[in-house]
Amino acid sequence: MSARRPVRKGAPLRKPVAGTPGWVMPAAVVAGIAVVVAAFWVIRWYTTPLPPKAPSQSETQVVLATITNLRASERFRTAQRALLSQYPMLLLMVLYTMTSLWILAQPITRES
Repeated sequence: MSARRPVRKGAPLRKPVAGTPGWVMPAAVVAGIAVVVAAFWVIRWYTTPLPPKAPSQSETQVVLATITNLRASERFRTAQRALLSQYPMLLLMVLYTMTSLWILAQPITRES
């Protein structure tokens, strides 16, 4: 009968190469984990969909003008009355635009 050597708890499964520093194994584990994490980040970066683009100001204005015209046509009996109801807001918007352009045209500094 052959005698078995007792297995020590915590003993390495194989002998390390002679002269290998003790930090090599932990460094290899950390490097492997870093590679896995980097691969996860790359896959996540290329597979995540982009957020939806916000509508531009002109698209928003078209939608709002359409909704306003539909509401006016529901509220007033004739198309002429609906059109006339839009004129005060049109005048206000033109005045607002002219005022803002006038403000932008003013000089920024005073001459002394």
